[in-house]
Amino acid sequence: MYSAKFTPLSSLLLLISLQALCQHDTTLIRQREHALREAILRHDSTTLYAIWMPDLVVNNPRNFAADAQVVKTAFRSGVLDYELYDIRIEKIRFLDNTAVVMGQESVKPVAPAPHAGQTLTRRYLNVWTLHNGTWRLAARQSTIIAKED
Repeated sequence: MYSAKFTPLSSLLLLISLQALCQHDTTLIRQREHALREAILRHDSTTLYAIWMPDLVVNNPRNFAADAQVVKTAFRSGVLDYELYDIRIEKIRFLDNTAVVMGQESVKPVAPAPHAGQTLTRRYLNVWTLHNGTWRLAARQSTIIAKED
């Protein structure tokens, strides 16, 4: 029977390898967050729908939960149209094939969106899942914490 022995050096190398792997995942999630933001700003529905899971659920700032179809309708009708959309990622945590992203975002909606012309500051949470080798947005929540005219 084979018995593995971990020396301090081998343990350190393992730890460094695991940290590098996590960093790689964090980088991928940051890339997906920015791709999501860019697709929304460009009003690029093809990219956006490829980023979303088909069963996406969103708890939106208007205080109701919506499924992917409702969000797509809002996007097509211009309710999700912004002239400004900046994000600041504060935390990324991994749980198996799930990544949870928490942060703050600033958006400036365009008419006919609610709060058109105002800059809104929101807290947000995105839940990404690894699906067929690609990180896709499974759930999202955002809450308005400040408004500027």
